[in-house]
Amino acid sequence: AEAVVEPVAEAVEEEEEEEEEGVELEEITYQGTVYYRDPEQYIYSVNEEGEVSEDPVGYWKEKTKNIAFYNKK
Repeated sequence: AEAVVEPVAEAVEEEEEEEEEGVELEEITYQGTVYYRDPEQYIYSVNEEGEVSEDPVGYWKEKTKNIAFYNKK
């Protein structure tokens, strides 16, 4: 039974890694600021250290070529 459980656990770990690291982000410059856009059109900001934010700050509107920013709480 152990041989069956192990591969399942490994597969789950690999999937999680792919989700975190496998997302290709496209660098875009909007109104003089660099942002990153994922394939789902979500926009991420970049902090002072050059790290991309974990949560999207808005989404790309292809029709109008601009970013619809989320309201900050």
